[in-house]
Amino acid sequence: MKNYIYPFFAIALLLSSCGGGSNDKQAELEKLKAEQKEINEKIKTLQAELAKDKPKDNSKATIVQTTEVSNTPFSHYLEVRGRIDSDKNVMLTAKSPGTITKVYVTEGQQVQKGKILAQVESTIIEQGIAELKTNLDFATNMYKKQEKLWEQKIGTEVQYLQAKSTKESLESKMASLKEQLENTRIIAPFSGTIDEVNIREGEVAAPGVPAIRIVNPSEFEVMAEIAEAYITKVKEGNPVVVYIPDLKDTVKSKISNVSNVINRTNRSFTVEVDLPEALSKSLKANMIALLNIEDYKNKEAVVVPINVVQHSETDGEYVFVAVDGKAEKRTIKTGQTYGNYAEVLSGLSAGDKVIVTGYQDLVDQQAIAFN
Repeated sequence: MKNYIYPFFAIALLLSSCGGGSNDKQAELEKLKAEQKEINEKIKTLQAELAKDKPKDNSKATIVQTTEVSNTPFSHYLEVRGRIDSDKNVMLTAKSPGTITKVYVTEGQQVQKGKILAQVESTIIEQGIAELKTNLDFATNMYKKQEKLWEQKIGTEVQYLQAKSTKESLESKMASLKEQLENTRIIAPFSGTIDEVNIREGEVAAPGVPAIRIVNPSEFEVMAEIAEAYITKVKEGNPVVVYIPDLKDTVKSKISNVSNVINRTNRSFTVEVDLPEALSKSLKANMIALLNIEDYKNKEAVVVPINVVQHSETDGEYVFVAVDGKAEKRTIKTGQTYGNYAEVLSGLSAGDKVIVTGYQDLVDQQAIAFN
């Protein structure tokens, strides 16, 4: 410390020896003050480093708290964001163009599978069916007569085959007209609730233009996109905890389906999670759902709070364990981590007492005490 007294004598000598003008003296004074400040800062730095490097007194007991580790189930969860949807959430459109003559349903109405929801103009087709029916009835009668005559070996085979061909041709035309007539109707493909009605009587319907949305609210599910990196961990049947923020509700379920296709654009695959029917009345399509997918489980894991795991360049990961009134530095290897806990693969055994409070300032074999 004696070496640092020199600058102060230098300041006094320089001040006493200065014979120049007041400006020179003032400038010289400011310079010396700056040097003094720099020296003081160096002194403080060295003092702090000396205090840091001073060996700790291991004989002085440090107050700590411990927790005894045991074999316990440990799970890791993949957290992803999904949306609520349903396979039975369909926007129906007209199959053939024409003027809408009747809309039979309103929004919110419950309908059964097969119910006609709307009708497109079909007069011309119905007239064609009526005319064709007359011709078909006549052709059918002629065919039956020719068939009886042919069985009795009366008439020619050509007459019989011609009557049969005429009847079958008209039947084919009748089936085609009936299919066209069916296409003038918008029909419920399943039982459900009418969610949207985007058409009105008198408007012109066209294939591909949204007309009526029907939803079955009892079969909602959660759809989520998972990164390709998890393809080996996320399997059908994995347990899932589903949290729906809008409802502030949590339900347990399982992955019901995993897509076999990787999306080229975002390199992800789709998973589906079924939701209980009891919850369906409160759900709406496209609501947000947060999924915690269990992608790893160890039924007998040694687990410690993640904050007690320390790291060093020489020892790697380590914790302090209370052994016979001293803190023993124990090198460990961790596995999965989730939440506030880490799985310990090696270095600890059931029954070890890991120090969880006061571990920050400990060194190996330091005396400890418990509060």
